[in-house]
Amino acid sequence: MTYFDFTDRFPTEKDAIDYIIDKKYNGQYVCPKCGCVHKKIYRQHYNPRNIYCRNCKSEFSGLAGTIFENTHLDLRMWLYAINLVIVSRKVYPLCNSKEN
Repeated sequence: MTYFDFTDRFPTEKDAIDYIIDKKYNGQYVCPKCGCVHKKIYRQHYNPRNIYCRNCKSEFSGLAGTIFENTHLDLRMWLYAINLVIVSRKVYPLCNSKEN
């Protein structure tokens, strides 16, 4: 994925947050306080990283339990760095086999 493809896919940090939360919960958002399962994500406008439970009115971090839990960096930076590591691992074995 090129940088331009990446910025098209994740134009804002909220898009990156949505991607990570969707991968973590697989469309089933479970409140850790009351156990209620939500199919739709509910958020407060002031913090897109938190998920709001409409049943017990509590908020919880959608990134809790991930490597992104305590980061203060824009999540697009992390996702792009991970993308670069994955791409470099795919390219180098091909380069080594051509040199041999």
